[in-house]
Amino acid sequence: MIEDYAMFDYYASLPPRARSYGRVAARFGLSRTAVARRGKRGQWPARARARDAATGDLEDGADRDARHLIALRLVQETAMRAITEQPDSPLAAAGLGALPVAVEAERAIRQGSEETLDE
Repeated sequence: MIEDYAMFDYYASLPPRARSYGRVAARFGLSRTAVARRGKRGQWPARARARDAATGDLEDGADRDARHLIALRLVQETAMRAITEQPDSPLAAAGLGALPVAVEAERAIRQGSEETLDE
């Protein structure tokens, strides 16, 4: 039988927004219901948050995502402005390189935040 502490350790090692009983179940080959029962009995969410606080991982994933999205939008706006206002400048060339990277990073963050995660 798989020990509860091994499952909790895996659960707590996941980034806060990626923690789910479903992921633990998939990793250990158990049903989500069985893992949820153990997680609720062992108070995994509260213990994982306490571990995060003790290790200094205090920033919430949603806060980090919001901050990154703001920065990526600024990169996109700056790149677009350079491309349209100074098309022959080195800034426009840099903008052409930065724009697709920033768009793809924004897309990845938005797709990640749309996942339904369970505690």
